[in-house]
Amino acid sequence: MRREVFHPYSDRPEGGIWANCYAYEEAFAEKLRALGERTRPRDLYDVVNLYRHTDSRPTATVLLDVLRQKCEYKAIRVPTFQSLIPNHQALEGMWSDMLSHQLPVLPPLSDFWDALPEIFTWITSGAPVPQRAFIQHGAGEIPIHARVLPMSVPLPSRSILEIIRFAAGNHLCVDLGYDGSVRRIEPYSLGQTADGYFVLHAIRSDSGEHRSYRVDRMQGATVTSQVFAPRYAVELTSTGPLTVAPSAAMPRLPRIRRIATRTRHQGPTYVYRCTVCGRTFNKKRMDGALNPHKNRRGAPCNAVWRVCENELLNTRGYGIPDKDGRKPSKGQENVIIALQKLVKKYSRLKVTKIGSHAKILLVDSTFLVLGSFNWLSFHGDPERPFRDEQSVLITIPVMIEKKFRDLVSRFT
Repeated sequence: MRREVFHPYSDRPEGGIWANCYAYEEAFAEKLRALGERTRPRDLYDVVNLYRHTDSRPTATVLLDVLRQKCEYKAIRVPTFQSLIPNHQALEGMWSDMLSHQLPVLPPLSDFWDALPEIFTWITSGAPVPQRAFIQHGAGEIPIHARVLPMSVPLPSRSILEIIRFAAGNHLCVDLGYDGSVRRIEPYSLGQTADGYFVLHAIRSDSGEHRSYRVDRMQGATVTSQVFAPRYAVELTSTGPLTVAPSAAMPRLPRIRRIATRTRHQGPTYVYRCTVCGRTFNKKRMDGALNPHKNRRGAPCNAVWRVCENELLNTRGYGIPDKDGRKPSKGQENVIIALQKLVKKYSRLKVTKIGSHAKILLVDSTFLVLGSFNWLSFHGDPERPFRDEQSVLITIPVMIEKKFRDLVSRFT
């Protein structure tokens, strides 16, 4: 379908800007299908938020019809809440890792998981969802249901309102700085009074009392991890153009001088920590290999040197090929030479060629990771051809002990 691009600026062309996009029911059904097929945290987060946007939510009949078509195409069953229950524990393990870096504050999984029964009941039964009442506004007050605000709203207040909008959409309480004190509130709605003031309508979380706060008197807002069950309809998450009565006073904004700056990296930043010295390094690519560096005290960081300084016997094995027609590369030869030098320097270090291509991680009798996947050096290069590399996780103590004895025999 074609929809107008939301562009509330002076350079908006006559007739607006239009683009082809998914219909709301298409995006909603696609996320439901993905939730049933792979059950990732981002799918659950999106499904619940799509459901909470009551102003755009399609009818249950339309959504179920689109969902059935998508599942039929993928040859999978239409997901139900019961079919998702076995994946709850996996969601708990992935919730923070997959979402915490994408959100200002991570809502608890329970708030989104507990919303699923209502969503699936609505989809399957087609019964209308009970609508919450709107919080009461003052006499002559105009409710505001979109993001565009008149220029009379100060820039600091706009930033505060964006923080409050995020909290409201995720049903999280806000610590609001107001008139020299902090109040914890449940945000619900924004309005403009007959006098031209903008006010936020909220419920005090401690007393449950309705309060209104003038936007120009807000001093700050912090999203908390405390979840609230909405008592009224949350009206702060809608989008789209807004018709608001213009304010009589339009302050002049100071001219902002533009300063030429270098183009910054626009993609994700990957943070890697050295397990020896603890220093962190930011990278533009998913590459866990660390260059030679110094520790926090200014001395060269050397993992092998640190291990050899203790009193334990350390055995190192390598599996560079020499019998299949391939010779070690120059870099591999340098590694062997460096290891041989360390053996001469440290009597507690032993280096043995074991001739194995396997990638093994064994921690006591807790777990064993065994396979061919390069889980330490994998770069995730999308231009490389696909290779079927796999590894398995083993937690059976008897099997772990057997593998440990096999490894020990190779070093003796």
